[in-house]
Amino acid sequence: EDSCNAPDTAEAAVAGYGKMRDALNKTGRPMVFNLCGWHPWYAPIGAALGNSWRVNWDGQSWGAVVANAITTSRLGFYARPGAWNDPDFLLGSSMGAAAYLTTTQSRMQFSLWSVLAAPLILGTKLLEISSYDLETYMNEEVIEVNQDPLGVQGFPIF
Repeated sequence: EDSCNAPDTAEAAVAGYGKMRDALNKTGRPMVFNLCGWHPWYAPIGAALGNSWRVNWDGQSWGAVVANAITTSRLGFYARPGAWNDPDFLLGSSMGAAAYLTTTQSRMQFSLWSVLAAPLILGTKLLEISSYDLETYMNEEVIEVNQDPLGVQGFPIF
C-alpha cells in the first residue's frame, strides 16, 4: 500500500495500515502486505502491520541506493521470516526504465539486497529487460542467500 499524500506521522500510519491489514486478513486468503511509508520508524512496528515496510525514500540513483542500504543495515534486528525491511525496488541496468543503474551497480544492488534479506521486487520494464539483468536476477546462489529459511538479515560492512 502506498502512502503518497498520507499523513506523515506514526500514529496515522498505524491506524491506516492497521485497517488495511484487518481487511486483508478478513478475506481468509494468504497475501503479502508491503507498507510504503519511507521512514525507518516503520521497522519496530512493521511486523504488527504487514510483511515488509519501506524504510527510506525511493532509490532512483546510485547515491539513493547506497543511502537506503545503509538505513536498512541498521534495522536488521526487526527482520525475521515474514517480516522484512524494504530498501526499495531493484533498479536494474535496462536503459528503457525510468531510473536505472550501470551494470556493475545493478549487480551490486541485487547482491546487497540479498544479503539484507530485502524483498526482491523489480522496478523495470519486464518486456525490455536486458539479458544482463535477466542473468543477474536469475542467479540461484544469490537468491538462496536472500531466501535463507532462518530469515536473518545480514549486515554489510561499509
